[in-house]
Amino acid sequence: DNAHAGSRRISASGSAALGAVTGGGAGLKDGTAGNAVAGLAGDYSLPAQPVIASVNKQINPAQLMASASITGADKTYDGLLAATGSTISGSTSGAINGDAVALDLSGISLAFDNAHAGARRISASGAAALGAVTGGGVGLKDGTAGNAVAGLAGDYSLPVQPVIAAVNKQINPAQLLASASITGADKTYDGLLAATGSSVSGSTSGAINGDAVALDLSGISLAFENAHAGSRRISASGAAALGAVTSGGVGLKDGSAGNAVVGQAGDYSLPVQPVIAAVNKQINPAQLLASASITGADKTYDGLLAATGSSVSGSTSGAINGDAVALDLSGISLTFDNAHAGARRISASGAAALGAVTGGGVGLKDGTAGNAV
Repeated sequence: DNAHAGSRRISASGSAALGAVTGGGAGLKDGTAGNAVAGLAGDYSLPAQPVIASVNKQINPAQLMASASITGADKTYDGLLAATGSTISGSTSGAINGDAVALDLSGISLAFDNAHAGARRISASGAAALGAVTGGGVGLKDGTAGNAVAGLAGDYSLPVQPVIAAVNKQINPAQLLASASITGADKTYDGLLAATGSSVSGSTSGAINGDAVALDLSGISLAFENAHAGSRRISASGAAALGAVTSGGVGLKDGSAGNAVVGQAGDYSLPVQPVIAAVNKQINPAQLLASASITGADKTYDGLLAATGSSVSGSTSGAINGDAVALDLSGISLTFDNAHAGARRISASGAAALGAVTGGGVGLKDGTAGNAV
């Protein structure tokens, strides 16, 4: 009573007629008493049609096949297994009479096999279903011979789920930003560029899910622009790196929706080095000690205090890296304590100063470690 799948009623239509007569007869079959002839087709009639009871039976849905595939996409680490950015598509085959049956993949979810950064595998889980049926049909589409009706949703079934092959894709580390600054300190001249006593510190930003990522500055060195005493600029060189990850995570921390995993070192990257501003500090002169002595001489009375003929000499100590620093005593004057003849005392007055420096230096003498200027 209906051409579509479902519990249906089968009814008979048209008219029955008498068919072939298999003649029997009796005895001599000559029509005499007791000898009836064998009947012929025209010897019988059917004045009333038989009553044919209808029966209930099932039109089962036509079984379709389905195929589906994953179009995988890399993603940035977010602590979750969900294959964000990846898609799945598919189709059915086996529909008849010009029908087209879509494949509903809304019940399929895509997930990485591991939520941490790295080369990972995306797999599908859940179940596909048949989607909308675009009915075709044939001719009059009334279900009579050669005129198939347009299919409906219930006319088809999907007895077997499609096999969906997993794909390999990448979870890329989440990119962090870093900032760092120099805490500069003055130092005493040592012939080297190294900014002894200065330090650099910094931090990262951009970690997710409660993670905290330290900034490793062990690869950064600080140096003055000039190894000699004076007002100098301290700059940083080398490269910062990411340090230890103090993990956070969310909820169950299993990577399911709303339950981000605990972060690991490889889940983050530092694509850009921090800009570390230089600072100005002082290289103070190294302090030396000096010693000096008078070589006195007698003189003939001239009415003056000046210790004519006497001299003063001296030297310094404490110079480093093979340097030799003279003591300039030109600012020292020697005088007797009394200008009259007699035993008198010669004293020095004025100020000594440092004289010429005979540079020593070490090795390459470029100020690098072990190579003092």
